[in-house]
Amino acid sequence: MGPERAAERAEPGRHRARQVVVVALALVATGVVPAHAAVAPVPVPIVDCVIVGEDGSFRGVFGYSYEGSTSTTVGRGAMNYLIPSSIDGSQPTKFQPGTHDGAFVTPSLSKTQKATWSLDGASVTATWQKASTCGGDVTLPTEGNGIGPVLVLAASVVFSMLMDTARRWRRRLKRS
Repeated sequence: MGPERAAERAEPGRHRARQVVVVALALVATGVVPAHAAVAPVPVPIVDCVIVGEDGSFRGVFGYSYEGSTSTTVGRGAMNYLIPSSIDGSQPTKFQPGTHDGAFVTPSLSKTQKATWSLDGASVTATWQKASTCGGDVTLPTEGNGIGPVLVLAASVVFSMLMDTARRWRRRLKRS
């Protein structure tokens, strides 16, 4: 066995990388893959800041930058997830062109935890210590579960019923 073969056996990853480069160059040289093949833009996650709680907890504020010309979707899963898994699900799945600060806020985490957002192969991490604290000028995303209008409608129905009952009660008193 020659010295080259011994080196390949000692570093199999290096040999594999050479093979990949050779195949890629062959594909470009034969015209199967154009050398100027465009790479589609992907959203890139950003840590905007952290909101520090009085109890020592924090909430990570994340945004993203997307250079595409139309919106794109990256579903939750292997290409769009949060660590720890207990906070996964609060991140967006639809991304608009441009830079968007404050796209979402994580639930509270202890100061010993980290919040990592992995999006289409890129990851960013917010921690209690290693991120700037949000100032008063930060615009946070609207929070809630979407039932606010339903609660307002329900409250107005209850109020109307109470007013109607009071009106009927007054009429009965007047008749007596």
